[in-house]
Amino acid sequence: MRRNALALSLMTVLLVALVSGCISESKAPTGTISKAPVQKQSSGTPSSETTTHTGTSTTPVQSTSSSTVTSTPQDPCARDSWRDNFTEQTIICALKPINNRNLNPVFSLSLTGDKTRDALIITDFLVNYVHLDEFVENQSMKKGHYYNIKTPNELFHTKTGTYADMALFGAYALARDGFETYIFYIETKNGFGALPGFKIPVDNPWVPREPLVIFWPLRIPMRLSAALTLLNISGETPKTVTTYRITYSNGEYHVENLGTTPASEFRFSIMEWLTFGAPDAKTMNKLLSQDFPGCRFTFNLSELSSIPDDVKGIKVEIPYGILLYSVPFSQRYTEILYTVMTSNETIVKDLRDCRVLILGQSGDVSPLHPPTNYTAIYIGWVSK
Repeated sequence: MRRNALALSLMTVLLVALVSGCISESKAPTGTISKAPVQKQSSGTPSSETTTHTGTSTTPVQSTSSSTVTSTPQDPCARDSWRDNFTEQTIICALKPINNRNLNPVFSLSLTGDKTRDALIITDFLVNYVHLDEFVENQSMKKGHYYNIKTPNELFHTKTGTYADMALFGAYALARDGFETYIFYIETKNGFGALPGFKIPVDNPWVPREPLVIFWPLRIPMRLSAALTLLNISGETPKTVTTYRITYSNGEYHVENLGTTPASEFRFSIMEWLTFGAPDAKTMNKLLSQDFPGCRFTFNLSELSSIPDDVKGIKVEIPYGILLYSVPFSQRYTEILYTVMTSNETIVKDLRDCRVLILGQSGDVSPLHPPTNYTAIYIGWVSK
């Protein structure tokens, strides 16, 4: 996926710094992304509505010609030519269990059956252990299509791959674990890329049903519209999104092309953050107990000291933080918020004498006018 070298690389460095500290001691590999020309590919005008096509199994289907003479079908996955472009057939071939030595990601990644936890395990594997193959990624941009595409098993063992390879591995693991799984192929103003996506049902009518995606090198899944917004901020304006639904049943993967949609149809809203984006109290208290044992997080204003000098106001800002928030991953988001908060020496000094901490979203944030770069703004108090 070609990205504006200056703008997004700076964003990536910032976001990795924010996300990495409290989640894993291992550091995700990062590198500069160079610009590359992209060949224009002719295509029909995408419909604003999703079009469903016939699903395809990873097992080749025999076909019979219109005459009574039958021919021996040739397996399109038998030769490596499927590796030279990212198409529906490529996904079918890449996900075939026989092409992956029957790799079982549920066993290999120690997945638990808890959807939120498993999504983070898969995300952590891709971000903490897989290096982006910059050479193949950038050469793909020059060629105008992905090439030398790897199977999930190959990526699992080589620990390196392109965005296309990561999307295939993510889909392979997510579908096998029972997720409602997707691959999103995104064409932008200057390039293209692929992201693995999934849904986690939440029993709340105010929580978006929009899919989440794993966007290397971020250690927290984000809404698809948020990922597209992040690309747009970087100067890499998304044009179209082709959606593939991936399912696993009876030992086989099945691929269904749901069609191509203008990227403008995926509109990001900050309402999920405004409504639910307060820190997760249990997670915040767990983190505070490790570093500031005398401090307790609460939403109860009555617990603040009545002595004005014992109460100090604080403000915490997470650049692009609104884009990172989603209800299923509020605990990991709270870890990010905590990391940012404790990187401020003044706040850390106050927390050493803290009895009560209160923190919540700023009331000045308007849903009609999001902060610059979707900065998540939190205000609160530290009380002795």
